Amino acid sequence: MEAQRSESRFSSAATRQRLLTISLNDHLARGGGGVSLGRRMARTHRSTPAEAPSAELAEETAENRDSLRVIMTAPDVPARWPRVAVRRQAERTARGKLNGRLVRRSPLSDILELAAMRLGVEGKTSL
Repeated sequence: MEAQRSESRFSSAATRQRLLTISLNDHLARGGGGVSLGRRMARTHRSTPAEAPSAELAEETAENRDSLRVIMTAPDVPARWPRVAVRRQAERTARGKLNGRLVRRSPLSDILELAAMRLGVEGKTSL
């Protein structure tokens, strides 16, 4: 009985389109945050052994985001740029964590950034 109620709630084409728009825009917003983080990691690790893998990860993240933009055009899903902008600002705000260092990076920044990128990659893979 519950399954029928749930199924009928999502059965209209307009509802499915709205849900698809929300879902894809959430992915686009997260992708923008991942691109920003990946590029910052690549800049941070210039002239280190981590330079090449960081730059490659940043490039792949940008390519994935660009692919999503193309995918969104097929079902005519508009990009909701305010959502993307809010996500990007949240990522920038997260950089200003209170770690006792106003100018320099925390020694834990690399670990936290890598963990965030790994979560993003694993999330994409699980889809």
